[in-house]
Amino acid sequence: MNKKSALRAAAVIEIGSNNVRMRVSQWAKGTVATLDRLEYPVSLGHDVFSSGDISFDSLRELSSVLSKFTAALRSYNIEKPKVISCTALREAKNRALVVDQLKVRNGLEVTVLEDSQEKAYIYKEVMERLDGAKLHQGNTMIAYVGSGSIGVAVYDGQKIIYTQNISMGALKLH
Repeated sequence: MNKKSALRAAAVIEIGSNNVRMRVSQWAKGTVATLDRLEYPVSLGHDVFSSGDISFDSLRELSSVLSKFTAALRSYNIEKPKVISCTALREAKNRALVVDQLKVRNGLEVTVLEDSQEKAYIYKEVMERLDGAKLHQGNTMIAYVGSGSIGVAVYDGQKIIYTQNISMGALKLH
């Protein structure tokens, strides 16, 4: 096995309230290098926050987008991307049906993140960017306004010392 084949790529697909995003990355020279990013608008949040369910039309659109994303992954020899979903799918009354249909139609196992897990990923990304940019000096307040929720955290330069989340985001207000 040569060095090039040892560097396998991995993909994460995020099913959000407004968009479906995919990021293909690879570990290279001690850092994670992004090889590709795709994003497509699918407004699951509009369905869920107004009716409580993801409509069959939105499910068909989501399945179609995921088919295109997984087709793009073949060029990277990625068969099993990590698929996560956040607020819209978490709050959908028909969440079990949607997750089951995505497994049947697309062969994808979807992990629906709890609110605390979702915020932990968001804050971790923000902290990494703050560390990389060396923008913080002491305590830093981080505010996150999402489609389905608002979060606030206080970062002391080493760790999150306080968080508060409110289930009210941009789409829920609209």
